[in-house]
Amino acid sequence: MRCTPKLLLSLLLFTSLTACTKVKIEDDPAEQAKATAVAEKYLKAFAEGNARLAMEMSETPFWGDGAVINSRTQLEIELAKQLQNVKGREFIVQNPRFLSIEELKVQMPKLYRELTVSDFTEDVHAVVIDLVFKGEPETGMILVRRLENGFWKVIGIGD
Repeated sequence: MRCTPKLLLSLLLFTSLTACTKVKIEDDPAEQAKATAVAEKYLKAFAEGNARLAMEMSETPFWGDGAVINSRTQLEIELAKQLQNVKGREFIVQNPRFLSIEELKVQMPKLYRELTVSDFTEDVHAVVIDLVFKGEPETGMILVRRLENGFWKVIGIGD
C-alpha cells in the first residue's frame, strides 16, 4: 500500500508537467498585447526623436525597408539618420493589430516576399498600425520578436 501514494504523486506530477506546454504566440492574446505595446512605445520614441529608447527596444539583425542591418553600431548610425528631422512629430495611433508571419504572408504578400528574400522570417511577427499624421492616414509596420527571456524587441520597420 505504501507504493500507491508515491505512484499517485508521480502521476499527478507527470500530468501537471505535460499541461505546462507553451502556448503559441499566435494563440496567446497576452503575448500579442505585449508585442503591440512594444511596437506602440517604439513608434512613440521614434516620433519623439528618442534614439536612446529606440535603440534599447531594438535588436539586431534589424530589417529596415529591405535592408538587413546586422550590427548594433550600424543600427545606431542608421537610426540617427532617420531621427534627424523627426523630433516633435504629432500623430494619432489607430487600430494597432498583431500579425503572425503567416497572416503577414496573406495580408502583405509583397512585404512577405521581401522578408523571405532577405531570409528574415524566423520567429518574426508584425504589428500593423494605422496613423493619422497631419490629418492624413498612413499605415506603418513594426516587426517584433519575442526573445528567449520573454521580452519583446523591435527587429524592423517598414510601410
